[in-house]
Amino acid sequence: MFTTTKGRALLTTTTGALPRPSWYTENLRGIPLSHGFSRLAYREQHFDCLACHVAAQHRAGIDIFVDGDARLDDDVAGRGWVSYVTERVAGIGTPRVEVPPAGFMADKGPGDLIEEPAIHQVIADSTQPIKPEQWVEAFNVEVKGLRSKCEVWCHTCWGSPAAQRVASKDQSYKAALPYLDQLDVDVLTVEGAFNRGMDFEHVGKMISKDKKIALGVISHRTLQVERPEEVADLIRMALKYIEPERLILTSDCGFGRQSMSRMHAFYKMVALTRGTNIVRKELGIEEAHIPATEKQLSMVPLSA
Repeated sequence: MFTTTKGRALLTTTTGALPRPSWYTENLRGIPLSHGFSRLAYREQHFDCLACHVAAQHRAGIDIFVDGDARLDDDVAGRGWVSYVTERVAGIGTPRVEVPPAGFMADKGPGDLIEEPAIHQVIADSTQPIKPEQWVEAFNVEVKGLRSKCEVWCHTCWGSPAAQRVASKDQSYKAALPYLDQLDVDVLTVEGAFNRGMDFEHVGKMISKDKKIALGVISHRTLQVERPEEVADLIRMALKYIEPERLILTSDCGFGRQSMSRMHAFYKMVALTRGTNIVRKELGIEEAHIPATEKQLSMVPLSA
C-alpha cells in the first residue's frame, strides 16, 4: 500500500546507514534496543545522532528521511546490521561468521572482508543449498500482512561493508529479477551507480508495474562526490525504461558502514538532489528546495 510515495514522482532518499558522529561512542553490546534507551548515555547519544542525520538530510533537500541506522552498534563492517536479530532470538544457536557459500566468492576467506549472501548474489550458483524459491517464500512469510498497513521496501545491493563489493567484477540482477518480482513489497531498491546502469532496461521490463523502483544513482564506494550532471544522466537513462511515477532516486547502499566521512556523505546527498532537480525541471516536476545551496547555510562554498 503506497503511503509515503503515493502519487509522487522522482522522490529522493538514501539507503541504509549514514556515518556516525565521532562522539557517538555508546553501543548496545548485545542488549535489546529498548534496554539501551533506559540508559541515559545511550539514549542521549542515539537521539542526538538521529537529530544530526535528519538535519543533514533536510539541508541536502532529501524527500524521504532515513534514521541512518543510528540504532545499530558501531561494529566492524556493520555486523550488527545482519546479526542483531539472530543474537537476541533463542533457538537459533550461537551466531557465527562464515564465508557465504557463493561461487563468485570462492576465492575469499580469512583476511578478506565478507558480505552476507542474498538471493541476487547467489542466483547463478547451482551448489546453493537454499533455492531461490525458498528465499522468496521466507521473505514473504516474514512481511506477510504488512502491505495492508504500510509501504514495504526491500533493499538489494552488491556489498557495503567498508565500501567493498562482494565480487571483483560487475554483477547483474537479470537472473534474479523474476524472483525479486515475486517479493511481497511495494518498492524494490537496486544499485545503478557503480555499474553505470547496466540493469536499467532489465529492471524496467522484468519488474511488475505495481512495484516502484528505488534506483541507486549515487555510489557509496567512492569518495569522489558525483557531479549533478552525472546524476541527471543516469536518471535520464533510467527513464527510458522506468516511468517517472515509479522511480525513486537513492544511493546504491549505505554510506555509514565504515565507508566514508560525514562530509562525503552529506555532499553526495546534495549532489543527488541537485541532479534530480535538473531532470525534474526538464519534466515540469516541482524541484526540491536545497538549503545547502543557500550561501548563508553552506558549510563551505559549493565551488570549493
